[in-house]
Amino acid sequence: MLMRRFRARVALLTSILMLTILLAGAAPVAAHRELPSQSPALREQRIERVIRIAKRQVGDPWVWGMRGPRAFDCIGFVFYSFKKAHAMKLIGGSYKTIPTLVDLAKRHDRASRSNPKRGDLVVWGGTKHIGIYLGNGKAISALVSGVQVHKVTRLYDPFSTYLHLPKAF
Repeated sequence: MLMRRFRARVALLTSILMLTILLAGAAPVAAHRELPSQSPALREQRIERVIRIAKRQVGDPWVWGMRGPRAFDCIGFVFYSFKKAHAMKLIGGSYKTIPTLVDLAKRHDRASRSNPKRGDLVVWGGTKHIGIYLGNGKAISALVSGVQVHKVTRLYDPFSTYLHLPKAF
């Protein structure tokens, strides 16, 4: 009986995930506008606030589809950290899927496999997993084992790209 409930729940969650992916791929992506220039110091303060907030979540559990504040999936964790730091403009202003974030960054020449800066987003496995770059080859992300600080090269899924934050905020 318990196993049957578990399988039914997994089937339901899989169906929801597939529907979400299909709808995200079918929806047109709004054109991204560059942000107006403001103080580089303000931008750096916001990035440091994002990182402080993210680090406070270390140990919080991973739960698919959760956006916090006590449980997260990887994209929910990233958006929680930026939203709580009032820095959503740095990642497009609203909740987006990982493929949409990657596409947005590529269209604006802000995706690369080198030269990461603190606060940049890190993507693994094509578009399977996302986290926040901390510097010195380390990132923080919501793994199945919970929110952790880890090396960029440590994950099972191979490193894909850095999504560089815009220079202006």
